[in-house]
Amino acid sequence: MSKFLSKRITREYIQLNAGQPENVFPLLCPVRESEWLPHFKAKVIYSSTGISEDGAIFQTTHGDDVKITWIITKYNPNSHIEMLYIVPDTMIVRINIQLEKHDDRHTKTRIRYTYTGLTEKGNSEVEKFTEESFNQQMEHWEKAINFYLIYGKIISLGGHHTPSR
Repeated sequence: MSKFLSKRITREYIQLNAGQPENVFPLLCPVRESEWLPHFKAKVIYSSTGISEDGAIFQTTHGDDVKITWIITKYNPNSHIEMLYIVPDTMIVRINIQLEKHDDRHTKTRIRYTYTGLTEKGNSEVEKFTEESFNQQMEHWEKAINFYLIYGKIISLGGHHTPSR
């Protein structure tokens, strides 16, 4: 039997968000993400408040009913949140997000994902998170959250939602 060696990849992206940290931070909650990110739905497993807090646990379903468990590991309102999510028999992903005021209208949001394979299948999945694919995902996220911060509604999947005022 061969010895398994886990693969780990870290990716980082800096967003400029259209709002102050106190407006951006609450949206970085697995429950609140459904307000601005199309098709994202989380089920609360444990939270005394029903939203993000230190030690909160959520689940999402991916693909063919794969349950992904999310755990908030650090929670400093308006400045820092860290969470882990576990894809069973595949990988663990740590997401570290730090916010700081950029100017009177914007927040600089530093997002770092660390992907770690738990199995050979997981290692294959980890390798799919190239710099290019990660940046595309983060650009979509940035566009979606900024649209919500500016217009107060979810962006369409094609990203071509015409805002009504």
